Amino acid sequence: MKHILVLCSFLFCTQLFSQTLADFEEVVYLKNGSVIRGIIVEEFPGKSLKIQTREKNLFVYQFDEVEKITRELYYGSGATASSSTRKNKGFNAYIDQGVNLWISDDPYPMNFTSIALGYKMNRMFFIGGGTGLLARKGFIAVPVFIDTRLTLSKTKVAPLLNFQAGYISPNILGSSRDNFYVNENSYGGFYFAARPGIGFNLKKDLDLNLYAGYVLGSQIVNTSSYYDSNINLGLMHNFNFTLGLKF
Repeated sequence: MKHILVLCSFLFCTQLFSQTLADFEEVVYLKNGSVIRGIIVEEFPGKSLKIQTREKNLFVYQFDEVEKITRELYYGSGATASSSTRKNKGFNAYIDQGVNLWISDDPYPMNFTSIALGYKMNRMFFIGGGTGLLARKGFIAVPVFIDTRLTLSKTKVAPLLNFQAGYISPNILGSSRDNFYVNENSYGGFYFAARPGIGFNLKKDLDLNLYAGYVLGSQIVNTSSYYDSNINLGLMHNFNFTLGLKF
């Protein structure tokens, strides 16, 4: 009976130990911000290492590419703090395509396209500059702006915040009224956007982003005629819905 108890205890401890090992994995953090999770199957100290992921993919890295190596809990295929492959810092580009709905009694759509280039200061904060097009029938304007983006978690599906502030050009198609009686000139004005969203990390530093927010633009319009002249500040209030890529 004593031998049976010892054997059962040994088997139980072996099972517990193996289960504990199965809950951990080795994590290689690269200097370019990438994170590789799996098992190190081959290592040459000071030279290189080979890591195999749970999907049976093999990667070989030189030690001068590696920032650190840790052993961490494995949480499965769901979103975890370190399951994202977004890089910690480096250059990124954002391309967005969407629609603005003018906030009025007649909320007609306006096409919105933009591209932003900049630098990711850390895993959370990006700053750069961008430009794009706002277009509808008879109207095309070009915004130029400073672009900041916040990624609010390290998970594969992360909440986002985007702020843009800058200048928007006048209608590059020209004045809507220009004749003998009335002359109308537009001088452009300020541009501002605030857009919360959600980002989906598809693969190594490639994200699909969805935004829904608010865009405010201004047009300084000088209208003059034979009888009178005045300057008006026209504001463009828009709801914005955007689908974009970050890479």
